[in-house]
Amino acid sequence: MSQNMNDPDDELLDDPTEIDVQSPPAPVAADVLDACEPVDRHAKVASVMEHFLARPDVISLPVIDSTNGRPVGMINQAAFMSNLAKPYHKEIYFGRSCSIFMDKAPVIVDAATPLQDVSARLAESGSRATADGFVIVSDKRYLGIGHTQDVLRVMAEVHRVQTRQLAIRRDHLEDVVRRRTAALTLARDAANAANIAKSAFLANMSHEIRTPMNGILGMAHLLRRAGVTPKQAERLDTIEKSGLHLLAVINDILDISKIEAQKVVLEDTPISLPGVLDNVRTMLSEAAAQKNLRLELVIDLFPGDLSGDAARLQQAVLNYASNAIKFTDDGTITLRAVCLEASPHAVMARFEVCDTGIGIPAEAIPRLFNAFEQADNSTTRRYGGTGLGLVITRRLAELMGGEAGVRSTVGVGSTFWFTAKLKRRGERASHDAPGPKHHAEADIRHRHAGKRVLVVDDEPINRMVARVQIEDSGLIVDSAEDGARAIELAQQHSYSAILMDLRMPNVDGLEATRRIRHMPSHSRTPIIAMTANVFAEDKARCLQAGMNDFLMKPFATELLFAMLLKWLARQDSPAVLVA
Repeated sequence: MSQNMNDPDDELLDDPTEIDVQSPPAPVAADVLDACEPVDRHAKVASVMEHFLARPDVISLPVIDSTNGRPVGMINQAAFMSNLAKPYHKEIYFGRSCSIFMDKAPVIVDAATPLQDVSARLAESGSRATADGFVIVSDKRYLGIGHTQDVLRVMAEVHRVQTRQLAIRRDHLEDVVRRRTAALTLARDAANAANIAKSAFLANMSHEIRTPMNGILGMAHLLRRAGVTPKQAERLDTIEKSGLHLLAVINDILDISKIEAQKVVLEDTPISLPGVLDNVRTMLSEAAAQKNLRLELVIDLFPGDLSGDAARLQQAVLNYASNAIKFTDDGTITLRAVCLEASPHAVMARFEVCDTGIGIPAEAIPRLFNAFEQADNSTTRRYGGTGLGLVITRRLAELMGGEAGVRSTVGVGSTFWFTAKLKRRGERASHDAPGPKHHAEADIRHRHAGKRVLVVDDEPINRMVARVQIEDSGLIVDSAEDGARAIELAQQHSYSAILMDLRMPNVDGLEATRRIRHMPSHSRTPIIAMTANVFAEDKARCLQAGMNDFLMKPFATELLFAMLLKWLARQDSPAVLVA
């Protein structure tokens, strides 16, 4: 990803349109100061009366000690006048000190005290303090008085301003959230579009590589069947090996892409671990023999009711074992299955591939299970490969509830391992005992010769290869270049099986299958997808359209005949044809 791309969150956090809402400073007692002239604590009552008569608006009169300027009390005007209005009180008190009418415990606050705290002090002091107000001082010296109504007025204004600021901030935040949501939606849609484009690209590349590869490998097979000299056979071997190597590369790339896109769906079918390891040994026996390596199996006793994805387990072990043969020049390759834990519901199995090869330096081990990594990434490296086999095995192990790792010593060898959690079905699964392998082509020629099948493919070479291969087994073959022609032929003939490509012009294989299925003569005809599309959703669409099975290009001739034999035999059975 380009380093110049900005994160939508960063752009919004540094938004140049961010509003600047300045909060006013918190009001303090000095903001409601009334510089009311005080009286001295020794002033006579008559003098206080003169003050009140001169300023009838004054609710309370502050009293100070003139010697130090500090407040000592407050005289409430209403209470003062009420007392003097009583009979003879004026004559009695006029010449005396005003302190007899003074509240000696007024609320006194510093000028810097926040009004919010002043309001709390007044509320705590009771109704008299609320009515009289409070004294404001600075450095304990009298400055003036404050009135409760002024405090309430200022606090109300502060609340109004704060409410307005909160509304402004809320509106701005809602706008930011709207823009951020829109940006994230665009980013999500772009990511989804990129994933769709990636999947489409990989599907197209798979199709475009597998389709001609089917023709290459098919033609090589036809040439070999026609009879060749030893030199020609050697050259055909090179063609086939190169084609299969290229196919392995595209399979690895597709596998890691499907795993990263979380599109791998594990099957849950009865499984035989000895069978899995034996299959791997069979597949690699020729490669091991070419290097004079021994392939050994060591298998613990496992319950007979295990289930899991045999194909993915085999793929994971095969990745390890192929690497072991590649990096081992002499000695032994051991395939081992160990039962780590067993319960009535599941078994944790550990699979190991041990070799006596070159070993791996300790500093190279941490990066081995990263995509496209190898122990030696230099341009002069001796061993080839994409560097995807190990990461695919690790991801598959994680999907199966396990993990993967390696132990290695340079010059001694390596042990690559992974674990997988396998379910127990509660009843012993039946696994067919190994027996003599049947030759599917010979069986077709003996039991089904003369039956008519239809091959539908838009690639002329693939049609020709499939037709020649199938006709050699004694079947009659019609061919169609697209789905529209297939529908026409299906209306004219009754077929024992139909091999259907998916991507074709005019009418594709899925639509052609749907229309053929509506024909009474073909409601039970086996229709086998013959396609280079390899994703799980492709297989699902085939089955939903009414196809019975799925043959992935390029396919070996033996697999083609095995598939045909399977469905031709089922068609002879009175049971309903199902995939």
